[in-house]
Amino acid sequence: MKEQLQNTSLDKHFRLRLWRSYAELLELQGNISEARDAFLHVYKETQQEEFILRAAILAIELGYFSQACEQLKGITKDSLASDVQLHLLRVFGFTHTLEEVWEAAYRLTEKFSTPAIYYYGWEIAHRLHREKEKVILEKKLLAQFPESPEYMLIKVRKGDYLASIQDEPSPSRLLHLSTLPATRVTENNLREKIGIAKQISTVQKTSIPYGMQVASFSQKENASNLRIELQQDGFSIKIVGKNINSTLFYRVFIENDKKLSTQDFIVLLRVKNIEGVLFNDAPSELSAQD
Repeated sequence: MKEQLQNTSLDKHFRLRLWRSYAELLELQGNISEARDAFLHVYKETQQEEFILRAAILAIELGYFSQACEQLKGITKDSLASDVQLHLLRVFGFTHTLEEVWEAAYRLTEKFSTPAIYYYGWEIAHRLHREKEKVILEKKLLAQFPESPEYMLIKVRKGDYLASIQDEPSPSRLLHLSTLPATRVTENNLREKIGIAKQISTVQKTSIPYGMQVASFSQKENASNLRIELQQDGFSIKIVGKNINSTLFYRVFIENDKKLSTQDFIVLLRVKNIEGVLFNDAPSELSAQD
């Protein structure tokens, strides 16, 4: 397909639409490095900063923090300001303590009124057991964005939402994110995923997946740090190496050690705001097993 995209006889706008679809497909399949390169290509051709933002997000997933920061700080579009700050905060989180991340996150919640930033602050407050701040941020979401997916996710985590589901799809179908790339939750993309989920006829309740890949890093230390963080939440973690274009990447997997069904495993991870790529079978390359 990539060779076809190089066909210069195609209309430029049509070719760029194909490139964008190609990049999104690669991201969906978990080919993070190639997807990043494809988004960079679209940005180079269009100069639309939405695409450099998506490339920067994928650079974070790959552990290219310096490159991601450089790209994010170069974005000038006002409408993307809150997204840029949110992902700069994600990079900040890899090199600073949780308390320092909280201080930065709370400052963001005072500067930007977006459901994604409120939810991010709520998540950090939850990890630090800051109940007062959690209540403040939850009230802000309720007052400003009562129908937002972020507020719905807080209700799910508190157990307030599951009991109210009657004729709606099951929680795992409503929050069916495992077939989509690991990106932050926003009102638009989660509403889109909910729409897709409502069209899904069934999820095999009896299938038992191996686990979910939640990140991929070029530096083993970053993978190890994430493993420690996830283990503190009670997950069984495996780091598996994979060579991509002569570069060894360290993929982080949450194992389905409790042998949950696909539905239950997705719900377990999603209520903790964890997304990734679902693997039905164990990854074959184990050269960097840890």
